[in-house]
Amino acid sequence: MSRVIDLHGSQGNAFALMAIADDFLRQMKRRDEFNAMRTEMMSGDYNNLLRVFQVKFGDLVEFYNAPADYEPPIGSNSTSSEEYDEELA
Repeated sequence: MSRVIDLHGSQGNAFALMAIADDFLRQMKRRDEFNAMRTEMMSGDYNNLLRVFQVKFGDLVEFYNAPADYEPPIGSNSTSSEEYDEELA
């Protein structure tokens, strides 16, 4: 089961997402990749940050309450609040 991150909550803050990414890389013993990934995350808007995060960690994380204009990478997990409610029903 993947970890769910509510993007409307405190974990959805860009700096919180970068801290989560740093923690994931540290746990995977790939901490040396963080600076390059952080640079890539910061090279665009918030949606770019989300895409970079999901490309790296999409198999570990599901986004909840993603922005309406967000287009996740193919094969990643991102759910609007309406889709999430339907899954629970």
